[in-house]
Formats: sequence, structure tokens, C-alpha cells
Amino acid sequence: MPDFDAPDLVQARHDGHLSRRSFVRCVTAMGISGGATILGKSALAQPATPTRPALSPGATRSINREDYLAAVQRAFPFEPPRARGGHVMQAVAADIATLNPVVAVDGFSAMVNSNLFSTIVKPSVIDGSWAPDLADSWDISSDGTVYTFHLNHDARWHDGVPLTAHDCIFTLDAVLDESGLSAARSDVAEVVKSYQAIDDHTLELVAQRPVADLLGKSVGGLSIVPRHIWASTPYAEWGAASGATGSDPAQVIGSGPFRFGEWVRGDHVSILRNDDYWVAALVPVIDRFTLQVLPDAHAAVQSLMVGETDICSVPVGQYASLRADRPEFTYVIYVNLGWASFTMNGDSERGSFFTDPRVRQAMLYALDRNQIVQHILNGMAVRADGIYPPASYAYAPVRVTTIYNHDPVRARSLLDAAGWIDDGDGVRRKDGVIFRREILYGDAGPFGQQILTYLQQAWGEIGVDVRTMSVPFPVRVERETTGEFEIVLHGWGGVGDDLGILYRCDAFPPHGYNIARICNPEFDRLNDESIFELDPDKRRELLIEQGNVVNDSAHSGLLHFTKTVLAAQPRVRNVHANAYQGIWSHHWMWLAVGG
Repeated sequence: MPDFDAPDLVQARHDGHLSRRSFVRCVTAMGISGGATILGKSALAQPATPTRPALSPGATRSINREDYLAAVQRAFPFEPPRARGGHVMQAVAADIATLNPVVAVDGFSAMVNSNLFSTIVKPSVIDGSWAPDLADSWDISSDGTVYTFHLNHDARWHDGVPLTAHDCIFTLDAVLDESGLSAARSDVAEVVKSYQAIDDHTLELVAQRPVADLLGKSVGGLSIVPRHIWASTPYAEWGAASGATGSDPAQVIGSGPFRFGEWVRGDHVSILRNDDYWVAALVPVIDRFTLQVLPDAHAAVQSLMVGETDICSVPVGQYASLRADRPEFTYVIYVNLGWASFTMNGDSERGSFFTDPRVRQAMLYALDRNQIVQHILNGMAVRADGIYPPASYAYAPVRVTTIYNHDPVRARSLLDAAGWIDDGDGVRRKDGVIFRREILYGDAGPFGQQILTYLQQAWGEIGVDVRTMSVPFPVRVERETTGEFEIVLHGWGGVGDDLGILYRCDAFPPHGYNIARICNPEFDRLNDESIFELDPDKRRELLIEQGNVVNDSAHSGLLHFTKTVLAAQPRVRNVHANAYQGIWSHHWMWLAVGG
């Protein structure tokens, strides 16, 4: 990659000498948000705040909050609100699992908690690089190991208590404690050497050595929780505490633009505008935002069509017919960072059928994933070859060493080699045990049901009998965490390029998301190298190689990389969403009167 300083980057991008991808990679490596550079040289020269101490020689400083917000305003078309107040309801097909963001693992909880709580830094909605939240800005030492975050002096919890660097220390302690329930523990422990509060408004984080994406592996997107609320609760009890369940609203205290309203389990969760939000420019326009829980994705779309709700996610297979029927809706479509997959429990301590990689490979070779994409999802997805989605920096389908094309003959041969024999009756047995397993799923909707039916049929054709079991979403998450499943159908999203949290040996739940409980030391070795490799091209090679390690052994059964389709009532204005944060424009949403 060519060497540029920040002003040169702007000119090189404008002149066409840098692709957008290379541009973002350069500015991210320099510790600057790509959003800052679109403002030009004057924005980069402007200090984050006049009172910040001078930088030490060779250190770099991030974009500041004012410049980032200005960049967002320039990057997206916002309609100035012509009315204030009102209630926006989003239909969803599953309930949230928790109001404690440190223990949350599901997307619905993350959506609510991201509006209730603040993070030190968060993904930029412009390009996914790191942008200010609690930190007005941050400095990076010349050797890339010391990060100094300058926290906003006006930040307050919803109960009026000042938010300080000591709350950040408390949250990091909770994440790293072995008795805790945070799935981020393995990531943070791998890269962070130490952290301390320099004063109430300055946090210092020291890396073990220079890390390619220290923020992404540590405090990036980590919601900070109030020490004065949670200090009396043992970390191991955070999942069941009243501040997590919402049973005591006085314990659900955040620092974000919305405050907690109510959570009626299985029905809805509501959050209310925080008029005292410490970023005055981001005080929401609407009064209330609600996630309305409905039985499935089809019911969610129906509620939108009859006007009972305002926003919903549309199953991709239903998009074309919905748009033809309701052209007046606002539609937002984007390729996200997620995928749909089935995970086979490979826990050897449970005597799993799937400890043998040949069995896992057979389950993939049995499937015609092109049929799923083209005939069930109407082409609104991409067949998953390898583990990285198209939006990923490490996406390289031509470099994938094992492509699981539809090959039932090979699937049967692999099962034979693994000792699962069909004696001619179409049922496979090993040591007298029938190959019969159960696949868990949450909300499937009509298209998910079609996929499940196809999976059963395809696996049945190679002698594997799979029964389906529908469970509520929180139950599915709980059983994934405890390992009480055989196969589970689910989706993943927003993980990023480093997938260690899904595949490392030290990422078994609750300290990560390796729910397959398969340990591959070679993946860990390559993942360790990639974490500390600063050269972007060399790091990408390591990511591709480690991706092949887990894909070759069929660690997970990736089906397809997903697109997200959102539909909204025309009266709801300023609905924005993308792969970096999903729906992120709650601050700016407003309701057109009579719309």
C-alpha cells in the first residue's frame, strides 16, 4: 500500500488514485475515521477540543465528535423535522433477551441497548471505521500500543449521576472476570495488557503489542454500564438481575439518547426520548420507540401492511411481491455482514455425532445451496463459499480451498468412511445407533420453513433423519450458550473480519460464540498472527488462510450470505440503515402529520 499523510489521502481519493476500500483501510490504519476526511484538509487540522493536551511526537489523534457528526450530515439525506413527538413501532419476530448490554448476545437486545447505553467508540455509519461516542476523541501513541480516550465531560447517566472513566474500568473488569457472562472476554483478554483511569474523564488502554484493530477487539461497540447500579451484583448474576430483566425499571439506567420505558416479555419493549441527553444535537425527535413482538416474520409484515406498525424487516423472498403491492412504502436494502447457517454441536464431551469432520462435511455436500438462494430466496442472497461475506475485507471466493457443491454421492461416501452405514433401508446406523438428530430454530417464517423442509429432505436422501424443533428465541439462545442442542439453524451478523470470537478454542460460551465447541489449534495460531499483523495485505492473507482452516473442516454449515430488506410506512421519515449498524437513525426519525 502506498504511503500517504491525511491531506494526501483526501487528494488521492479525489483524483482516483485510491479505491474506496484502500482509502478506508489507510485512514483506519492511521487512527482516523474515513468520515473525517470527506470534510477535507481543514477538518483534519481542527483539534478535537481546544483543551486537549498536545500530542507527543509521532502520536496520532482521531476525528472529533463535531467533525464526525458534520460528516454524517453530509453523507446522508436528512429531512429537517416538520413535527416533533409521536411513537414509532418496529415489528420484530422475536423478543429481546436482556437489558444488560454486557451479557447480550442477540441482535434485538443490541438494537434496544444501543439506544439506552453509550459506548466509548462506535462504528461510523459512513464507512464502519471507529467514531466518537463517549470519547470526544482519542490519541494513539507512536508505537501503536497506548490509546488515550478523552471522555465527554457532560456525559450523564439517566438518573443524573456523572459518567466517568471509572464506569469504563468497571465495565472492562466485568467483561474480563472469569465468573462473568460476557462473550467479549476472549477478544479483550487476547489484546489488552492494562487499562486505567487517568482522571474522571481520561481512560488509558494499553495493548500487549500493536494490534491491527485494537478498538474492534476491545472497547469498540462495548456498552458502558453504571458502576453505582451494578457494583453490588456479582458478575455471575448479571443475567438474572432486575436491571437485566427490567423487573425494576429504576435499575435499568443507561446514558444513551433514549431511556427505558417498559418491557412486557413476549409482547413489546419501549424506550423513551431522553430530553437530558448530553449530546444536544442528538436528542431524539420522536417521543417513544417500541419493538413490537409478533409470532413470526410473516405476521410482522402483515402488521406493517395493515398499519399496526411502522417498520419491519422483510423476508427477502417476499420483497418483490410486497413492493409491487405497496410501492408507497420506504424500502432500504443493503448487503449486510451476516449469513444464515446451521451449526452442528461438535462437543466431544457430549458424545456428539458431529465430532468427526467427515460427518460435518457430508451434511454440507448433501445440500444444493444454489437452490436455496435462487428458488427459495428469489436470488436475494449470495451462496456462502468460505466464511467471509461479500462486504468483508477478507472476502475472496476464488481463494476458498473447499467449495461445498451439491454432491450427495460424496456425502454418502464420507458418512460410510465415518462408520455411518446404510444397510439398504435408507437409514444410517453406527454401532446400532440410528443417525437421527434434532435441529432447533426460532422464528423461521414461510421462507425459513421452506429452507427447513429442504434441509430435512436433502439430509434424508443421504440417510440422515433430522427432526425440527421450534423454540422461542430466548430459549434458542440459552440452549446455544449451554450446548444443549444437536443442530441449530440461525443467522449471524456484524461480527467483522476477525472471526476468532466464533472459532477460537478459548471462545466457547459464555466467553465467546464458538457454540459448535470445536477446537482447532491451527486456526488459533493463524488468528493470533493476524491480530498482531499491521500490514493490511499480509493480514488479509492470514485471514484467508484461517478461513480455509475452519471451512475445510466444516466447523459451521454456512448456507448463504444475506441481504437485509427494511420497509417503513411513508409517514416515518429519515429511516437509514446499513451493514455497519443496522437501523441507526433513531435520533433523526420523525413522523409526518397525516402521512
